[in-house]
Amino acid sequence: MHILVCDDDLQICKEIKNTIQTKYPNYLISEIDDLESYYMKIKHGNEKMPDIVIMDIRWDTDDETNSDGIRMSVKLQKLYPRLKIIFLTGFIHYATEIFDARPSAFLVKPVHEKKLYKTLDKVIDEIRREKRDVLS
Repeated sequence: MHILVCDDDLQICKEIKNTIQTKYPNYLISEIDDLESYYMKIKHGNEKMPDIVIMDIRWDTDDETNSDGIRMSVKLQKLYPRLKIIFLTGFIHYATEIFDARPSAFLVKPVHEKKLYKTLDKVIDEIRREKRDVLS
């Protein structure tokens, strides 16, 4: 299982990554703070698509096209429709804007360990169920 943590604050990425690795030591956990370059790598086949993306909704960047995690998640899901997105934000008012992206879950910063684990368990179970259904 590959989980990607995306936030413009690399310290938050590292904290979430470390928390996830505590419970899921055998999973590949990556972190990035540049959505657009990662998207281009995936689009051109230079990077493997993760199973789960934990993505901040709002990004503080100079380039407005990179600042919207919702739009980026829609682009990623066009490349890989089975991708599971868990949105992450410190601004609860974005909750109404996420439905176009079909997220699997929504977490509010600061992320509490138990909530993160419960959310990941749910999404991982969903992925396993989908894989079983495809093989059946």
